[in-house]
Amino acid sequence: MKFFKNLLAALIFTCLLCLVGQHLPFSQEAPLYARAAPVQPDKITTIIDDELGRPISAKTYNNILYLSLRDTARACGGAIKWYGVSGRVLLSVNNNQISFFLGTKNILINANKRTLPASIRTVRNDAFIPADFFTGKDFMETAGYNVSYDPDKNIMFFDTVMNVFSPRHYVDDGRTRVNIELAEKIHFRVAPKSKKEYEIVFYNARALPEKLEFDEGAIKQITVQNKYRVVEYRIRLASDDCIVDYKLKEKPLRLVFDVGTTGVAGETLTGATTTEFAITTDTRTAAATSSEFATATTTLTGATTAGFVAAAVIRTAKIRIVLDPGHGGDDPGAVGPNGTKEKYINLAIAQDISYLLEEDGYEVILTRKDDTFIPLVDRTNMANTQGADLFISIHCNASLKKDSNGFEIYFLSELASDPEALATAALENSVVQLEKEKKKLDPKREKLQMLLWSMVVNEFINESSKLCSFITKEVTHNLKIENRGIKQAGFYVLRGAQMPAILVEAAFISNPAEEAKLRSRRFQKKIADAVYSGIKKYTRRYIE
Repeated sequence: MKFFKNLLAALIFTCLLCLVGQHLPFSQEAPLYARAAPVQPDKITTIIDDELGRPISAKTYNNILYLSLRDTARACGGAIKWYGVSGRVLLSVNNNQISFFLGTKNILINANKRTLPASIRTVRNDAFIPADFFTGKDFMETAGYNVSYDPDKNIMFFDTVMNVFSPRHYVDDGRTRVNIELAEKIHFRVAPKSKKEYEIVFYNARALPEKLEFDEGAIKQITVQNKYRVVEYRIRLASDDCIVDYKLKEKPLRLVFDVGTTGVAGETLTGATTTEFAITTDTRTAAATSSEFATATTTLTGATTAGFVAAAVIRTAKIRIVLDPGHGGDDPGAVGPNGTKEKYINLAIAQDISYLLEEDGYEVILTRKDDTFIPLVDRTNMANTQGADLFISIHCNASLKKDSNGFEIYFLSELASDPEALATAALENSVVQLEKEKKKLDPKREKLQMLLWSMVVNEFINESSKLCSFITKEVTHNLKIENRGIKQAGFYVLRGAQMPAILVEAAFISNPAEEAKLRSRRFQKKIADAVYSGIKKYTRRYIE
């Protein structure tokens, strides 16, 4: 009997050793911190630049949040290596090295000593680091990412620290233009590498690596690479007889690189140069997706509540475009699974489009310039009374199906083109209930408005369809997003417009991956670029 008791005790002891050993990465004995019983592991959602990333495992010890080093290294493009004898884990990221010493608060960033707020924990073959380290200045400067954590929504954001932004590519009348926005004073050099390739080097700089291919215009490919503290742009041309010109512009600070096959204004590039210039402020780059949205001081004036107003306006020399950022004020629009409000995204995209059009000489009117509630009928009336040539309403899509994705564009029809179009229109039109509560509209007057609206739309349906075609083509060329095509539905905001009128659904805010894109300034600007390019090509053909 005693023999069996001793055998049982030995088995229990062996099992305990095995369990403890699971918490020992390459060591012979269990440190004290490994014996603490952690709470159940959790997951933190990540948004890396404008993409939904893989989640990060998290644990809580003594009310301190810890993050998996393995998962965090993957999120910021790093790699880890274990040294079992010395009890050290090495994280290599952004050409830098961070050494973590297991069971202690000590770390080395390159050769500089730092102390963590709490000791490092190990679980199986992973190390868990206090989350505050990853959102602190030391890690962000070392890794090259701005890292922030929203505990309410359980999202961690990794945004590449950049002072050289993604190229913005446009094709127009024999000229291809690339705008490269810059965040600060910087040195750069432009030089021909061959007759068909140019190199732009930015010093002490960082960008988001990418490779872009184009099937239209004088530029075939743009490659962006980080090489230590240098950003290298490689621009491949379509032919070896192109005329190249570049210049610096401000508001925002940017390098404009023009390539023409039939000639462009300005001096032809004759050799490499190095230029330094002063920083300027671009107010458009402020984050438009913050929960506390910074609003402009300008407010809308002159909006009317009439159902239909005939526009007796004399055409001006400039093409006049009304941009309508959907929703606003008490109407947030659709809200994404991670809390993103559509109204902020719409305004940011519309402001970007407005800036691009105004720079090209268009006259632009925004139906709202801040977080203001504007009734649907007032938005169209503004376009009518101002004698606008085009009316474009900017929105984000939403669906009960979380996997719905892609870009859509609409023009008005009393009959929806498909059930999904009908559902989209119903969602966008639901704000009318809020308008009724605010204005208490007379039902008879509302019925008269609907009748007048239906009488004036037919004239502009064909033109609206053409405008949709130009814009959707640009989206296909410039964005890595599914194109769901051109559709029709009965949107109240388009009714009564006495000009071509369309509604853009940039992406699905109800889809977590596309919500992440919509929050990104990079993606917002790409949508704006596509809409701008489509407008410009349409007006060149049908209005100018």
